[in-house]
Amino acid sequence: MKKVTIETMSHCEAEVIVKDMEGEECLVKALNILERMRSNSFQAVVWGGDEYLGGIWYNPIHGRWIAEILDMQWDDDQGAAQVKEQLQAMAESY
Repeated sequence: MKKVTIETMSHCEAEVIVKDMEGEECLVKALNILERMRSNSFQAVVWGGDEYLGGIWYNPIHGRWIAEILDMQWDDDQGAAQVKEQLQAMAESY
């Protein structure tokens, strides 16, 4: 993946903020941003062109904010670190 877009809503859902990232490490950069947003309770969606790559949402059943990228989910900083390792290993294998 060479380019991703993160869309997030403000807490009052009044505006959408968009950030585009390009380069070899854009998925890892996106994960780092998602983890900061998850820990601060922001909703977000990550796109690779028109393809859904992940996002952040609140899970009322578990009472936690969940983040996801490429079908890998986490709900705490330890889980984010594990997913980051997996993304870096995937990038190295290309």
